[in-house]
Amino acid sequence: LPGGMVTEMTDNEKFSPLKRWLMPVSEAARQGLTALRKRKTTHIPGATNRLGAYLSGIIPKKIIVRGMARTYGKALKGNKH
Repeated sequence: LPGGMVTEMTDNEKFSPLKRWLMPVSEAARQGLTALRKRKTTHIPGATNRLGAYLSGIIPKKIIVRGMARTYGKALKGNKH
């Protein structure tokens, strides 16, 4: 469960405010393969992702989806505020 990742979609200046929350694909792949070798059924890399996973279990999904839609919507439109 790598969370948000830097991809072609997010690898531009519009997503600069989100960069600190996004994991490089190579790191997600590396950790995923390590977890697979260790036969882990679930692996959440990074403290930020673990916190997000925990909060998503206690915060209503509607609030999470609304916040993510707003955040990614602004980035896709290029809004900086």
